[in-house]
Amino acid sequence: MRHAFKLNRQSRLGFTLVELVVVIAILGILGSMTSIFVTRAMQGYANSETYLRLVDMSDNALRRMKRDIRNAVPNSVRISADGQVLEFLPITFGGRYRSGPTASGTGNPLDFSLNNDSFDVLGPAIANVNAGDGLVIYNLGIQGANVYEGDSYRVLSTPPGQNLAELSFTGAPFPFSSPSKRFYVVATAALFVCDTASRRLLMYTDYPVVAGLPSGVSALNGYTPHVIAEDVAACRFSLDNGVMEHSGVLSLVLQLRRDAASVRIFHMIDLVNSS
Repeated sequence: MRHAFKLNRQSRLGFTLVELVVVIAILGILGSMTSIFVTRAMQGYANSETYLRLVDMSDNALRRMKRDIRNAVPNSVRISADGQVLEFLPITFGGRYRSGPTASGTGNPLDFSLNNDSFDVLGPAIANVNAGDGLVIYNLGIQGANVYEGDSYRVLSTPPGQNLAELSFTGAPFPFSSPSKRFYVVATAALFVCDTASRRLLMYTDYPVVAGLPSGVSALNGYTPHVIAEDVAACRFSLDNGVMEHSGVLSLVLQLRRDAASVRIFHMIDLVNSS
C-alpha cells in the first residue's frame, strides 16, 4: 500500500506529454488570435495617423495656393491644356493713378496717348520698386489686353526706391484705361505644377514673365521649386471664366496617397478679376 500511494503522489506532481501538447496547442491558438487583433489595431492606428498627415498636408497646400492666387493680377491666371500647370502674376504693389489734373490744374496725370509716360500715385506711396519691375494696367486676359503678350504690361523706368509718389514706364501707351484707375506693380511670374512623376505639387517663383506658358518642370530648369505637397497621386486644375472676364472660378482636384491611406479633395476658389 505504501508503494502504490507513492506512485499516485508522484503522478499528481507532473504533466503527461499529451497534456503538454494540448496546452501548447491552446496557447498557440490564443496567441494567433491575439496577434491578429493586435496587428489590425496597430495597422488601423498607423493608417489613421497617415490619413491625418495627408489631410493636414492637403489643407496646408490649399491654403497656400488660395492665398497666392487671390493676390494675382486680375485675369493673369492661366492653365495648361492638360490641367497640370497653373501660372499667374503675383502683385507686388498696387494703387490708383491720377487720370486728370487737379482743380487748380496741377498734378501729373497718366496720358494714354503718350509713350514713356509718368504719373502721380494717388493714395499711399509705393513702398518699394526694384529695377526691372513691371507695370500692369487693365489686363483683361484677351487679345489686345493680355499681360503675357505685352499689351497691358510695361517695364517701369522709375529708379529703384521706396515710398514713391510717382511712377514712370517705357514703351508704347497702354491700350485701355482702367475704369477704377488701378495699376499693379509686378516683379516676376509664378506657377504651380503637378509633378506626378515625382509625386509632388511644386511651386516655381522668381522667373520672368514670358508669352508662352511653361509646359512643366522641364521648362523651368535652373529654377528651384518649393514643395507644396508630397505623395501626390493625382492633381488637376481647371478655370471657368465669368461674364465679361470680371470673375472666375478656379477648381482644383488633389489626391494624396501613402501606403493604404488616401485623401481626395475637390476645392473651388473664386477669382475677382475687376481691374
